[in-house]
Amino acid sequence: MGEYVFTSYCIGGTLPADKIAELEELISQYSDHDDVTECAVLTCGDECNYGNDDEFDAFLIKNGMSFNRTWAAQPGCFGSGVAYWRPGMPQIKEIGCDDDGTPTITLPELRELAKGGAILETVIEALEYVNTLPPFKIAAARPEMTAASCGPVD
Repeated sequence: MGEYVFTSYCIGGTLPADKIAELEELISQYSDHDDVTECAVLTCGDECNYGNDDEFDAFLIKNGMSFNRTWAAQPGCFGSGVAYWRPGMPQIKEIGCDDDGTPTITLPELRELAKGGAILETVIEALEYVNTLPPFKIAAARPEMTAASCGPVD
């Protein structure tokens, strides 16, 4: 049995033009989206089990696309949160968030950071980083190479 909760993605980075059809197929499962050029924010409604879409996450990571995936709380089961990934990160990280997707930190987490010597400015920067994404773009398609465009052919 699953817990289907409201989930949304914010996507950043440059998608290779040859991946548009694959992205369109992935987002077509979310009925209110059919235009990949408007994919910087994808609202999945309550169609993601536990707020997860492993296939979509894997596609974004494979193509070097930064993303935040936020999900709503399911009272009695789990709280709201945000999962995020940026190129160069070894894995997706998760942190709690409030209802509008703003990252939050608990008092026990703050205590643990303080024990490690973290200062408030560093903690704030880390929380701000979660919601900092590059703009979403689609790379221009490369022109097809033909014998005529490669110069003289003997």
